Amino acid sequence: MSQKLTTQQNLTTLPQTTQKTQPKTQPTPQTKTIPRELKIILDGMEEIEGILYAMRQQIWQLYGPVDYSHISDIVLAFPEEVARKLSFELKDNHWIIKPKAYLGGDVFRKVFETVKEMGGQYISDPNKKDSHFKVKRK
Repeated sequence: MSQKLTTQQNLTTLPQTTQKTQPKTQPTPQTKTIPRELKIILDGMEEIEGILYAMRQQIWQLYGPVDYSHISDIVLAFPEEVARKLSFELKDNHWIIKPKAYLGGDVFRKVFETVKEMGGQYISDPNKKDSHFKVKRK
C-alpha cells in the first residue's frame, strides 16, 4: 500500500501542463514555379497530344466521312478532355454541339477543326446566346 501512495504522491508532484493545442492551419496557397523537369514532361505531353490529333485527322482523310448516327460516334470524334466541355443534342437530323462554358481559344479551335473535318459548321448567334456547332447525322 505504501507503494501506491508513493506513486500517487509522485504523480501529484509532476508538473502538469495545461497548454491547449492550436489547430494546425493550412499554409496559404502561393504561386510556385514549375520545376524544370515537370516543364519538360508537360511539353512532351503537348507534343504527343498534337501527334495524336494529327493522326486522327489523317485517318479521317483516308477513310472518308463517318456515320454519326449514334451519340457515341460524335462524342468519340473529340478528345476526351474536350468532349467533357461540350453538350450534344440530336435535332432535325443534325447534331447540335454546344459548349457548356467558355472554351477559350485553343479548345474552341480544336472543336472547330474537328467539326469542320466532319463536314459540319459553326453557327454564330449575334446575341451570343445560341451559338453552336452543327454536324449532319449521316
